[in-house]
Parts: sequence; structure tokens; C-alpha cells
Amino acid sequence: CRSGCLWGDEKWSRISQVQPGDLLAFYVSGSMQLGMLAIVTGQVFEERTSYWPDRVYPFRLRFLPLAEPAVFLPFKPLVPDLELFNGIELKNFGQALQNSQRRLSPKDAVLIREVIFQAAGRETVA
Repeated sequence: CRSGCLWGDEKWSRISQVQPGDLLAFYVSGSMQLGMLAIVTGQVFEERTSYWPDRVYPFRLRFLPLAEPAVFLPFKPLVPDLELFNGIELKNFGQALQNSQRRLSPKDAVLIREVIFQAAGRETVA
């Protein structure tokens, strides 16, 4: 994903909601960490060649990394401040993110962007 600037999904209905210019914040589900921030650079396309080690994700899009911390960031400390998790118990936040893509509120997007940019040693741009 990171090295090829390529992201894939098994479901067209899910990935087709993402458009060029959208920002992607990568959440690493196994370790519950926040990875890079990227911008989508093209339309979703279909390709069935093997790229990822676990399976074929035929619906793909390209992105350009904007900021990537040297190490992934713990996500749990952000949860109480994110509108995304209103009404969800803190212990269950990981379940809310598994196998999904979630649209962030402007407030949440700014917070996540600032945290990633700060960890990557970059200044945010309003």
C-alpha cells in the first residue's frame, strides 16, 4: 500500500465513494495505530493482478502521501476527542473501524491531520 501509493478494496460500493482530492488517514487495525495521511490522486479502477500478500483487492485507487510519521501513532488517546466515536464505548472503538471507511467531520479531520503532521515533523496548512 505505502510503497506503491496504491490502496485497494474488495467492495466497489465502499471504495467508489472516495474521489480525487479526498484525504485518506490510514488506520492500522491490528495494532490500533494511525499511519500516514495521503491525498487521492485518481479515480477508482479495477485490476485483478496480485499486489497485496493476503488477497486480491480488485478495486483500487492511487494516492500521494502528504505526511508519514517515522513510527505509527497510538490511536486510542485520540478517541475521546473524535466526534466519530460519539456514543461508542472507548473499549469498542476498534470494532467501529474494522473493515470500514469512515467519513470524518471537519473537526475530526483537522485533529487527525494535525497529529499526523506534527508526528511527521511537518507544519499543517489551513
